[in-house]
Amino acid sequence: VLGACVAAALILPLRFIKLPGKTLPEVFYIFLTPYLVYAWAETWDLSGIIACLFAGIIFRTYGAQHLTAEGLHKVESFLETMGRFADSGVFILCGCSTALIDAGGLSFCLWGLILCLFSRAVMVLVCGGMSNVMKAMRNRRRSESLQEQFITWKHKFMIWLSGLRGGIGIMLALEIDEQWCGSRNKERIINCTFFLVVTLLFVCGSLTEPCLTVLGLVTSKMGMDAGDENQSSEAADTAPLERDGSSGNWIHSFC
Repeated sequence: VLGACVAAALILPLRFIKLPGKTLPEVFYIFLTPYLVYAWAETWDLSGIIACLFAGIIFRTYGAQHLTAEGLHKVESFLETMGRFADSGVFILCGCSTALIDAGGLSFCLWGLILCLFSRAVMVLVCGGMSNVMKAMRNRRRSESLQEQFITWKHKFMIWLSGLRGGIGIMLALEIDEQWCGSRNKERIINCTFFLVVTLLFVCGSLTEPCLTVLGLVTSKMGMDAGDENQSSEAADTAPLERDGSSGNWIHSFC
């Protein structure tokens, strides 16, 4: 709630100042606002990550309406670049931390890996089953052409396999209060988190494409076609887009 409210307040300047919608100050404004949302949430002892999540939803839905097509492309390109930079920073941090991991806590790390995989499997089965039940209820009231596809066991397996761990888990581990668990236990939790991130990224990331092919969800030809489509989409992104001024909700087509 805090993230949504702060984001709504930060969108108001874009509305009343009436900037061109494609300038660099607007791009930097949108880029820096999450830091303000995060700091504000942490000041109230709330989760800054969750606040930024909901703030991003509000900004993407309503804040983007005050940008032109060119401005929207600039913001998306800049945020994607910075996101990749931050993601690479997490990987570098994980690589450097492996030399500092205490081998004595290896059993704790292995148990953490087992529990992580087990809990993920339980949640995928439960949520996938609930989703299929809701789809079955909706399909009863729809024609055959509008029937929704169910989540098969193959899709559930890939959802379970593709659940990677990254920067959020590391950030939460670093934010643990030592007074709650002690410095020794905090160090062990941080080491275990880094171990899980590196292991899951290496194992799950390496097995994703082979498993998709073995399960018949994709083929090598589809992968080549997907690469061609990505190039076509990148070319389409650079093309100018017309804004529908009558509706005022032109940006919803991108969501």
